[in-house]
Amino acid sequence: MSPPSRSKATNIPSEVWDEILSLCSVEDTLKLERTCQFLRSIISSRHFWLKRLQCLDQAHAPDLPPHVSVSSLGYRDLRDLVVRARRRVLNRTSSSSLRISREIIIPIGQANVDGVLGKPLGWGADTLLSPGAQYFFIRWPAGYLQCWDVRDKECLWTYPELPSDRSDMRETRTKCAFACDMAENGDVHLAVVSETLGQDQRALEILGFSRDNPLSLLFRTKTEEIDVLHGLPAIVKLSGDVSVVYTEGYLTITFWKDDRSVVVREGIFDALEIINGYILGVASFYDGHSVVAISLKTAYHSTSTHVQLEDVLASSCRSSPPSSSLVGRAQLSLCTFHWREEGKRHDSVITVLRDAYDDQYYYDFPLVEFFSFGLETSGSSSEQSTHPILKSLGQTHFKAFDPQFTTYSVMTPPSQAGSTVLAFHDELSHETRFARTLATFASGKEVTIRILDETDVGGKPATFSLNVEFYSGAIYYVTKCLQNVVIRYFD
Repeated sequence: MSPPSRSKATNIPSEVWDEILSLCSVEDTLKLERTCQFLRSIISSRHFWLKRLQCLDQAHAPDLPPHVSVSSLGYRDLRDLVVRARRRVLNRTSSSSLRISREIIIPIGQANVDGVLGKPLGWGADTLLSPGAQYFFIRWPAGYLQCWDVRDKECLWTYPELPSDRSDMRETRTKCAFACDMAENGDVHLAVVSETLGQDQRALEILGFSRDNPLSLLFRTKTEEIDVLHGLPAIVKLSGDVSVVYTEGYLTITFWKDDRSVVVREGIFDALEIINGYILGVASFYDGHSVVAISLKTAYHSTSTHVQLEDVLASSCRSSPPSSSLVGRAQLSLCTFHWREEGKRHDSVITVLRDAYDDQYYYDFPLVEFFSFGLETSGSSSEQSTHPILKSLGQTHFKAFDPQFTTYSVMTPPSQAGSTVLAFHDELSHETRFARTLATFASGKEVTIRILDETDVGGKPATFSLNVEFYSGAIYYVTKCLQNVVIRYFD
């Protein structure tokens, strides 16, 4: 495309140029930006890239962590978001190997001299990259939680502090689960469920730190419903001043800044998230799964500390028709579209991922089902928290046809764009065999599958440790020797 002459181009209103350039691909827009000063003045503006960003759909969801506000981003940040979102779509769907831009190796083994901290268990719940991949967290089996600075590759803190004489360390305390939340000012909060071995009580702790401030204990409580007798804390979530801990049949909601807890009984959940005044979950009922929205406002103002699910349920929507032949687990993720203009979007798009089998042929290939839901609010802004509506937006599925794999594991929850990492394996063999795939689903789209081979990953991860931090586009895993964490960025 040849650039227009300046005399003719300047006679065209800028809003018309906006419409014309909005029809161009990202690649063509970047080329036009270099053609002449007039077009560069239009394209190199915050307004131009903000509009491009707001036009992206879920299939091209940008990597914008929940704690980052669009209003705080300048021209270059907005431009980079749109360009990276486009490149990653092309990267994940191309036939060639993933494009790896850089690699970081964190030497976690140097903190575990003589194995005093034990060996990482390798599951994704034990390692976590913070949104944007600024910090790496690892829970060691000996009961210590560590935070590493990704950029400087150094350990920032260990919680609780290691004793001065490490030769007499005993496994008396174990972290069962933890979750991370980041504020716009850079502060990091952690919800940690801990227990002391030999006792039947667990504690919920809220920790806080920033790059300039050391780790501190902000809140601690013992809640009866998260004790050992109620099973493992299967899910821990944290958002702002709300913490959620789910054990078998008990959902404990803690408003930790106000030291108030409410327990929701008789709800069975496979997955939970906290967003915009609601707890969104995938609930299991006798006749299948449903996506539910629990009102935090209703829970907070409850006159009782123990309520039933129906008492705080704001909305629900079935994930599939009733079926006696399909059984399985479910995970979910939220795409809040907080880069979009208000009033021109669903408040949230929820991606639910479920595995299923035929109950008569359990060893048949597993079926991975993808569901999409929208959460909308109605009424005035003061009433929005009381009138949510969950709507089904569509579904599709993916089935493994390789005879050597009989089951699969979800390595990460789905991303905002509907991507997730799956690992298929054969439980009947003595040595587990893996086929790791990056599956992408968005409402109205077919499932896209990418096989992650050793070229993409860069080595052989420890069993079940491969994960993706989608906001930064990073694949990360603990090495087989359990000495390093490898982080590879694909963008």
